[in-house]
Amino acid sequence: MVHGVEQALVELYYSTGGSQWNNNENWLIGDPCTNSWFGVSCDTESFVVTQLYVPARDPRALQLRATVNPPRKRERPIAGDANLR
Repeated sequence: MVHGVEQALVELYYSTGGSQWNNNENWLIGDPCTNSWFGVSCDTESFVVTQLYVPARDPRALQLRATVNPPRKRERPIAGDANLR
């Protein structure tokens, strides 16, 4: 049975067309940490997922990034931000 973060990764795979990703190496095979799912980084001692890499050149990356980190209205601009207008 799949739980927690692994279930979220499986849902992410299916909802973003994982079978069509440029690189889906090892996805859905066993545990994401012990089986080295491409783009999934884990703590080597606790085997907890710590990071998810989304390649910028993959067309689905924009959809995923918008889902994971939706744009927010800023109260004030951040120094050095190129999108201040």
